[in-house]
Parts: sequence; structure tokens; C-alpha cells
Amino acid sequence: MKKSLGVLVVLGIVCLTAVNAYSEEWILYGGRALGMGGAGVAVGDTTTSFYWNPANAARNKDISLKIAGGLSLSAEGNVLQEADAIADTIDSLGNTWVSLQNKMDTGMALASDTEIQQLLDLFGTKIIGLDKSGQGIVGNLSGGLSIAYNHFGISGAQYAYFGGDPNVDYSNLNLSFGTGNINNILPTVGDGSTPATQSGIDLAAALAPIIGATQANELAYQAEQAGVPLSDPKAQQVITGIAEATSGNSLSATQNNSGLYLSGISILEGGITYGMPLVEEKLYLGITIKGMQGQTYYNFIKYDDIQSGTDITKDLQDEKNSKTTTAFGADLGVLFMPLDNDSLRLGLTARNINKPKFDFAGPGDYEVDMQIRAGAAYNVFDSLCVAADYDITENETMNLGGFSSQMFNAGLEYTFLGFLSARVGGFKNMADAESGPAYTGGLGVHLIWLDIDLAGAVSSDEVEIETATTGTSGGTETIREKYAFFFNVGLAF
Repeated sequence: MKKSLGVLVVLGIVCLTAVNAYSEEWILYGGRALGMGGAGVAVGDTTTSFYWNPANAARNKDISLKIAGGLSLSAEGNVLQEADAIADTIDSLGNTWVSLQNKMDTGMALASDTEIQQLLDLFGTKIIGLDKSGQGIVGNLSGGLSIAYNHFGISGAQYAYFGGDPNVDYSNLNLSFGTGNINNILPTVGDGSTPATQSGIDLAAALAPIIGATQANELAYQAEQAGVPLSDPKAQQVITGIAEATSGNSLSATQNNSGLYLSGISILEGGITYGMPLVEEKLYLGITIKGMQGQTYYNFIKYDDIQSGTDITKDLQDEKNSKTTTAFGADLGVLFMPLDNDSLRLGLTARNINKPKFDFAGPGDYEVDMQIRAGAAYNVFDSLCVAADYDITENETMNLGGFSSQMFNAGLEYTFLGFLSARVGGFKNMADAESGPAYTGGLGVHLIWLDIDLAGAVSSDEVEIETATTGTSGGTETIREKYAFFFNVGLAF
């Protein structure tokens, strides 16, 4: 018993020292776990114990095999709405946008207040909306093969984490609305227009040394009329860049270096899991030791390149945009069953406790920090199990700056007719107060020695996306901000 208490104390210290650690989002591995809302630490699935909780291997008495695969994709923040707003603005301009691009590229004067306000709205309001911390696209792909026998398990799995992080180029704006003196670009400059808000007045004062007081007042006034939020430092930076570039014969706004950072890591793991009882039928400990090969990806794609049809997949696979490194990792798990009938199970899992590190194709190293998750499961009766998990660590991805996840997962499983299991659940990112919950559902089929599990998830958050083509009117399409799917096929003897 002293040995058992010592192990718990050590694991507790590990947890306390990792509360502020950061790592990738916890993958909801396996159809059973995803169907139950992503709760798997204490459910007791021995064939996925190598991932969810190595201690479950101590309770395995049969030979079992499982093949699994799944994916998850989510749009974080308001990236879909912001991107749709830009697309809608350009779409609403129709042929006018082509004309405006031509004028900016050739240095022609803008013809009206309307044209200058259209461009100020696009660059000073819509474009900067993409550049919010924690806003972008994240996702993962995973799959693997695992074999469990007695207290041991052997597994081979691959996990791929990826993200797309929009970036607005503030350091090299090049937001010129033409060439030559700004007096030739602003159509009504010098008519006595002055900004009405204090933010506009302050901005005009800051611009006066660059382009003169008359032009500065006109530009700030036009920005106000376009609805640009001049109190926003990013908007101020954009308007200042426009003034500097336009008066300095800089490059056209169509040549700005804004774009999308694409990054990720694909980890191939081969592991051995062992579980053992510390207190018979009460307390179990498990460990997984794994060899890891990580291939990192990193590339920056300009928006112009995306529009021109650049092959992003080919660019990511380019040798200069990726690096491959080997490392090893260790996972530790504990399972505690306080009741004599084993109906209540409490679990704790720490993944990658040694924080394996890989060479990154981008700046710095790609460190896979420790993840710690606690879980509980309770069999209300033989055919009904309820479960819940919670991330103790807040997990910040390297693939999307400012985005982190700390999930609460809960669900239930009801088995009927002796061979069917229906599962429902949900999860919520507690690190993002503005995000809504996601709902999950799944089905399991158990036929003698064959198990098949299917599950899916969708978020409650949704967005309306315009489906019209350029210059036409059309309808909208509602899409969810997160989707996930998982399947597995298993054999048990």
C-alpha cells in the first residue's frame, strides 16, 4: 500500500507542475469515445488503452485487435464570418473591384468618394478582421492498429495536427491607392472635410506630418464615412500605411504580403503498453513507452498565391518546407475503482510526460508538451454507462497563435438487444468562453467476436456563408464551425 501511495504522490506532483503546460488539442480517438462526447479515460476500452489510459491494460484478459481512423476540423474564432465578409464585399463590387484593382496597379486617380470609401472599408475594416489572436483553422487526422493481450498492448498509430493562421502584413503594408502625391488619389481633397470623432481627429493629427494637414483630414474623414473603426490600433496602422505608401510611390495594395501561415506535425508512433494492479481489483497503474517519428510542416502562402491556384499540398510536401526527427515518449495512467462491484471508475492520464521535441520547419522547435486528463465512468446498470473527462492542462497549439483548448467531455452509452450500443454526448472548450458546445453521437455493433463503432460530432456554432458567384445575387448556406468523424473495427477472442 505504501508503494501505491508513493506512485499516486509522484503522479500528483507531475500534474501540479504541468497545470500551465501547453500542447496540442486532445484527439478524441476511437468511435466509442467520440460517440460518448469524447470521454475515454475511465470508460475501460482495453484496445485503446495505449491512448486513453494505459492502466486499463491491467484489466485485459482476452486477445483483442482494433483498427481505427478519424478526423476533426474546426474554424476557431470568427474566421469564417470574417472571410465571408471579405468575399461578400468583393463580390458586391463585381466589375467595380476589377476597375479598382487596375487603378491601384497603374496609379490612376480614384474617381469618387464612393471608391475611396470602398477600399478603406475593405482594407481598414474587413481585412484586419482576419488578424485576430486565436482565429483560424485547426484540425487533426489520426489512425492506428492496436493489439491487447493479458496485461500488454502493442500499438502503431499516426497523429497529424495542422492549422492555418491568417496574417495581415502590418510591417510592410504597401497599401498604396495609386502613385504620386496623395492629392491626385483622393478625389475631393481640399474641400474642407474634417473628421468628426475624436479618434478621427487624433489620427489626422498623426498623419499630418506625413501627407500634410489637408490630406490627413480628408483621409481620416473618408475612413470615418466608410465605417472604419479608427479607435482600433490595427485600423490606425492600416490607414497610416495607406498614407505612407500612397504618398511615397510604394507598391500597390494588391501586392501586400498578407497571407496564411500553414503549419503542422505528423507523428508516427509505435508503442508497448503494460498495466499492473497496485491494489488488487482497486487500483491499477499503466505505462506506454513509444518510439516517435515526427515530420513538421511550415509554409507561408500569400493571399494572391491562393487566389492564383497555388498547389498548397505540394508546397507543404516540398523538402524545404518540412523536417523529420525521431524521439521517444512515455505516457502514464492510473485507474481507481472504489466500489466492490467495479461500477465506478476514476482515471488519470498523463501523455508525453517527457515532452518530446522535434525539429520544426518554422522558427524554433516543435515541442509536444505534456497533456493531463482526468475521467470518471459509472455503470448505472449493466446496459447503461455514463462518463465524463476534463483536461487538467490547457493545451495551446503551435499551429494557431493564441488558440488553446481545455475540454470538458461527457456522454453515455446504452446497450440493447445484446449487440447494439447507442451513444450520445457533447464537449465544450472551457478555454474559449465564446465557443458553443459540440454534440456527438455514435453506434456500436457487437457480433460474437466482431466490433464495429461509428461516431460523429458537429458544433452548435454555425455561420451563414454566401453562395453567390461574383457579381450575382444568390442564397446562403449554413455550415457548422466544427466537424469530427471516427470509425473503428475490432476483433476480440
